[in-house]
Amino acid sequence: MRISAIIRHRAGTTFVFIFFLIFLLCSLLLIPRITNVYEGIITRADNTQSESIVLEHLLGAVKRADNQNSISVTSLADSTPALAITKNNITWLYYCKDGYLYIQNSRKSELYAERLCEAGIMYLSQKDNMISVEYISQNNNVQTLILTPRSGIVGGAN
Repeated sequence: MRISAIIRHRAGTTFVFIFFLIFLLCSLLLIPRITNVYEGIITRADNTQSESIVLEHLLGAVKRADNQNSISVTSLADSTPALAITKNNITWLYYCKDGYLYIQNSRKSELYAERLCEAGIMYLSQKDNMISVEYISQNNNVQTLILTPRSGIVGGAN
């Protein structure tokens, strides 16, 4: 009885060892694929960060803005174009400078501007009630965002 117990133990140990070797071999074969997937995720995250985050900041700010006369195009003292957005009677300036997107309270100096994220170049133009934001990311992809203020009209006419 003692001999059969030892043989069963060796058979179980051998099976686990062979299973471990198969697992190790499969893991080694999958390392290049795992690396490709990881690099793809990193590349996609970098592209998303550099291309769409800036426009999402602007879009979110416009959605939170006051209803009427809340967005316009203005310039800073050094003629950097800025998007002026009024929220709760405070005007905030969004502009790209030195490779970053900044937000600044219009009543304060540019020294108090807050860096939001890395950015490329932003061109702003206003025609009537529409503002066009042309954004060129750091990897030279061009995206355009058209902004219009909300009308502030609630409900229909009676």
